[in-house]
Amino acid sequence: MFYVLCEDSSLVIYKNPTDLNEKVIFYFDNSLEPQNFFVDSSYCVVFSKEKDLSIYSLTNYLPKKIVLNEKLSEHDDLIGFIDKKLLFNSNDGVKIFSFESNKLNLIEHLEELRKRIIYSISGIAIFSTVGFFFSKKILNLIIKQSNIQTAYFFSPAEAFSAQIKVAIFVGILISFPLILYQTWAFISPGLTKKELNLSLSYLFSGLVLFIIGIIFGYFILIPLGLKFFFSFGSESLQPLINISKYLNFIIWCLLGCGFLFQLPLLLFFLIKLDIIDIKTVTGHRAEAIVAILILCAIITPTGDFFTLLLISLPLLLLFELSILVARISKRTTKKD
Repeated sequence: MFYVLCEDSSLVIYKNPTDLNEKVIFYFDNSLEPQNFFVDSSYCVVFSKEKDLSIYSLTNYLPKKIVLNEKLSEHDDLIGFIDKKLLFNSNDGVKIFSFESNKLNLIEHLEELRKRIIYSISGIAIFSTVGFFFSKKILNLIIKQSNIQTAYFFSPAEAFSAQIKVAIFVGILISFPLILYQTWAFISPGLTKKELNLSLSYLFSGLVLFIIGIIFGYFILIPLGLKFFFSFGSESLQPLINISKYLNFIIWCLLGCGFLFQLPLLLFFLIKLDIIDIKTVTGHRAEAIVAILILCAIITPTGDFFTLLLISLPLLLLFELSILVARISKRTTKKD
């Protein structure tokens, strides 16, 4: 049994009528006003006055946006939901649609995913080819960042493979906006209007945070990390830097910082979409901090305490900032 409340532009479905804190799904969109809604043991169907149809799964807590292949007119009204079939009243009589038959099947999803992956890989390949022509200059800049005079290669093909590594790294960096867009294009058909608007702002914010993460890694994490490690040397113990291992260290640090800086943004949008509650996050702050530290330890190439501390501190600050901004945004939305 489910308990349903419909107030203004919000629809709340509760798992237990005696415990209103046990929410299953919270539907809210300022631009949509629910006209009809139907609930059974597995799904909740919401039909707005704007003829926007949303179907929510009550089994996995994830909202599913269903787009019918059949075009609905302004005269179509949802009058029933029986056995996964939608009943619409129209000028031509009663229409019956099965929403399962209108969802993308597994093959279509895989085909769409394959297309997006091909676009992303093609972008990386094109920009990597361009980056190869500048790989020597970029490699020299990377080596100078470590305050060493030169790096060494220990096999005939290692210098060439190092330039290939640099070219691919450049290709990934330049293609990151394309990768973000392809990810958004794959998931956007399943988003509601509210989620779609938020996801567009996520694209820009994600790109900015990725660039900030790369800058942080290059100018702060790498110099301080290398200085820390080199401090253990002595007159009789000098570094002989292998170019392949050095590049692995640099690339892992930069890409790790870029992707780790996406976590606070992801948390912010999960809170904004009411998938995660602010009280839940703040109530489990200690567990969240431990999870961030574990993730930083996995992604950072060395796993030592100094590097872990260096990269986790800004992430923890961004984590707290994302909670603060989400809380302020929530209060502003309630006032409006």
